[in-house]
Amino acid sequence: MNHRRLLLSIVLSFSSVAGFAAPAGSPSAPAAAVTSAADRDYAAFMAMQEFLPRVPAHIEGSPWAEFLKQVDDARRDVTKAAFAFYSNYPDDVRRWLVMDKASDLPPLFIKGFAPDIEAKGEAGLIVDADAKAEWSQKIAAFQEAMLVAPDAPEELRGSLEWTRFTQAFAEKTAARRKGETVDWTVFRGRFDALVAKYPSIGAWANCAENYLATLERYAPGLSEAEWRHLLNAPNAPLRKCAAAHVRIADGAITPIEMKFTAVDGRAVDVASLRSKVVLVDFWGTWCGPCKAELPNVKRVYAAYHDRGFEVIGVALEDARVHSDDTPDEATAKMTRARQAFVDFVKKNELPWPQYFDGKFWQNEVSKHYAIGSLPTTFLLDQTGRIVSTSARGEKLEAEVKRLLKL
Repeated sequence: MNHRRLLLSIVLSFSSVAGFAAPAGSPSAPAAAVTSAADRDYAAFMAMQEFLPRVPAHIEGSPWAEFLKQVDDARRDVTKAAFAFYSNYPDDVRRWLVMDKASDLPPLFIKGFAPDIEAKGEAGLIVDADAKAEWSQKIAAFQEAMLVAPDAPEELRGSLEWTRFTQAFAEKTAARRKGETVDWTVFRGRFDALVAKYPSIGAWANCAENYLATLERYAPGLSEAEWRHLLNAPNAPLRKCAAAHVRIADGAITPIEMKFTAVDGRAVDVASLRSKVVLVDFWGTWCGPCKAELPNVKRVYAAYHDRGFEVIGVALEDARVHSDDTPDEATAKMTRARQAFVDFVKKNELPWPQYFDGKFWQNEVSKHYAIGSLPTTFLLDQTGRIVSTSARGEKLEAEVKRLLKL
């Protein structure tokens, strides 16, 4: 994923930025609201995005050279319109939005095509290096200006600085893959500074998830200390996310607590299962890998349930209830989703209890442990402590047998 867009995909849209209303002439504003040249130019720029061709992995029925030329021409038009708006309306806050959009849509800078362009696709382009360098310099100048502009939206500035953070981090991960020694501690200070500078951006929790998950791959064990450090972050969503990660880490030391009423009415309390080995399976009926693992979980459950193995399902199902739904609409959606889930459980003969609340990623149980991807599992020993978060496939049975001393 383009890390530069991570913040914007969560906290920013072109119709609502940093608390100001949709600009007149934007796609969400009525045509009658267009009253000035700036409004008309902004509306025209935004309309260009609707029909902008994208470069696919491969195409059929159209020559690559012809298609790539269309893409290049369209993006050149976007660049021209963006720079014109930026130059013509130096006091219009929308200039930052226009330029930010254009910076993510660079032209292809086509100078020519290799003889085997149809076989190579985009890799067969001959690029105008001078034109590309000139564009890059202009974008860099815009970005530097945006970072210090009083009227530039905080989300855009934060996004740009996050991009620079991830680029620096990527350089270090590349160095580590080459066998070089890396001092990862410098990134704590950089990340702290970003959050402190833009404390109101709600997406820092998601950024930390990405950054620290990668850190854990290259420096196992370090992410726990970073999450504990972030318990005192100046951003509330980030503190909450950090607390959830710390609960998982603490689950290896202190027995976890989990209590709910299952979708079939059974009362579930992990504390009552002490002396048993328990698999807590965070999953969803929409998750392919989760469903692929179900036969394995069923097999291990059937083989070891009578010897002290239990399974608890926590389903992240999406009832698609929205804030603007009426109470009746919300109830109807939840009822349908609940029944569809019950039918799936019955059809697939899953005998263990399942948590369901229809809130998808806002699922109350999974939020408590900052579950950000599926499948995720906690394997608990007889004391209720987490001994594994990766017990799937062949490892599940091996771990269950080990804990049951079989």
